[in-house]
Amino acid sequence: MDLQQKVKEVFPGLSTGQKKVAKYLLVHSHTFAVTSAQKLGKDIGVSETTIIRFCYSLGLSGYAELQKLIRNQLIYESSSLNEYHSSKLEAANQPNFMAQVMGQDIISIEKTMKNLSNESFSKTVDKLAAADNILISGHRLSFSAAHWLTFTLRLVREEVHLYKPDTDDIFYC
Repeated sequence: MDLQQKVKEVFPGLSTGQKKVAKYLLVHSHTFAVTSAQKLGKDIGVSETTIIRFCYSLGLSGYAELQKLIRNQLIYESSSLNEYHSSKLEAANQPNFMAQVMGQDIISIEKTMKNLSNESFSKTVDKLAAADNILISGHRLSFSAAHWLTFTLRLVREEVHLYKPDTDDIFYC
């Protein structure tokens, strides 16, 4: 499903509150992927129920399905391994290969910094610090990032575990 196209199709039939949600979604889709419906509603100025009704208007079963759809689009479309690989191959044929690759990585880091709020980051750090155990899971494209995160967190605290789907039982911790 092309989410932006679907939103544009249903937009005329939406309520005023749902139109606010639709406009926010078109500009800030990444926020939907990581924010609860309650907090999102508060940020937009609508009720949690309005957000859920908006999801229904898109033909979805609810907010969780919308989040899943957005997460998949973010993972597979905007930062796909093929796109990353292609950009590195393209840079390999250019002069100053290393500078080209690092420049592309800087752009990715800056984009991440713009989309990451200090409040969310601080809350995440606090929760990680307070946890008795941390279990990190990464599948397919995200496994190497999960492995890196596990290694990095183990440098600063104990009881950090990487779930390996090919060998570990789901009830690891």
